[in-house]
Amino acid sequence: MANPKSKAETTPMIEDDQDKLTLGKGAAFVKSRLKYLPQENDTWEVDFELLSKVVTKTESEYVGFVVTQPERILVANSAVEQLPDVNDLATLLAHAMNRPLIEGGHRPSKIVLRTNPRWQPLFRHLREIGIEVVVQDELPMIAKVVKEYLRLTKKIRPSLEKRLKSETDRAARISTCRPTDQ
Repeated sequence: MANPKSKAETTPMIEDDQDKLTLGKGAAFVKSRLKYLPQENDTWEVDFELLSKVVTKTESEYVGFVVTQPERILVANSAVEQLPDVNDLATLLAHAMNRPLIEGGHRPSKIVLRTNPRWQPLFRHLREIGIEVVVQDELPMIAKVVKEYLRLTKKIRPSLEKRLKSETDRAARISTCRPTDQ
């Protein structure tokens, strides 16, 4: 007789060949832990935005944002280098619940996501831990936060680059200075 899998094992749920959700041990999104976090009457908008090379100075990357409605407070963010999949979304949400940038760890009562079929495998699991899932085409709080993020990034990036260049030049000068032998 075959042994059934234990609930603690990693369980992939396959919607199609491209969307595999990994839950459980070894994954960030562990329902047994998340369901014990206190639940607050929060609504979070969640999405990934593509940032261009001009902003990041690297290959294009996606940045995930979790933002409160209507306050527009950033709860969590995370960068990924490839097109985000459902596991990236699950990880972003788990980090937002466990280690938010504000307040203590908690579950929101509602999550609003942009329409995207890749997110579908996670919906049932969010509902199982008491989170309502709403899907819509526009995410106004995310749009405002991304606009501000881009503004600040463009403003800060030149001064960071100048400082890094200065520190690199200084390190190069120091490494060429050798103590004299006596």
